Amino acid sequence: MPDSWTRALDAYSYPVNLRDYERAHEFPGFLSMIIVGDRNSTITFENHYQETAPTNIAAFFEVVFWKLYSQKSRCQKGTTRIVDFVQEHRITPRQLWEVVHQFVESQTRENLKRIRKLLGIKTDVLAIPLTLPALASPKTIPMIDNQVARWVNHNAAVHNVNRINKLTP
Repeated sequence: MPDSWTRALDAYSYPVNLRDYERAHEFPGFLSMIIVGDRNSTITFENHYQETAPTNIAAFFEVVFWKLYSQKSRCQKGTTRIVDFVQEHRITPRQLWEVVHQFVESQTRENLKRIRKLLGIKTDVLAIPLTLPALASPKTIPMIDNQVARWVNHNAAVHNVNRINKLTP
């Protein structure tokens, strides 16, 4: 692994207190984790999601809140909108987990639309629908965040020398 990439990973910081979700009390055993924000705590969160999402819909709600957490003006309302839609339409964790894994296996627009549909997302937003497969299979679908984008922008030219698969800054 290039030293610059290691530095980018080490600089990763995204602390989230899932208890801050205003409806956390409705989901016992979920939305209670405090993620300190380093890479190890994020991996712990990924593992928790992978283990619990197939059988508990609240695991998906945790990911939605986690993704929106940095957007203070939108995280409560955005999470609640998805929670309400999923509950009103009786979307099961199995249904959602299956479409997430369909996307992991085949990253098509149609599979992305299926994720959006089950979450009640009617726009072309990418952040939330792509976070679900990224956390489900981080080795297949890497999480794209500002740290990664900065690394690509800074290192693309050097990385692309004599490579068939090139980074696009």
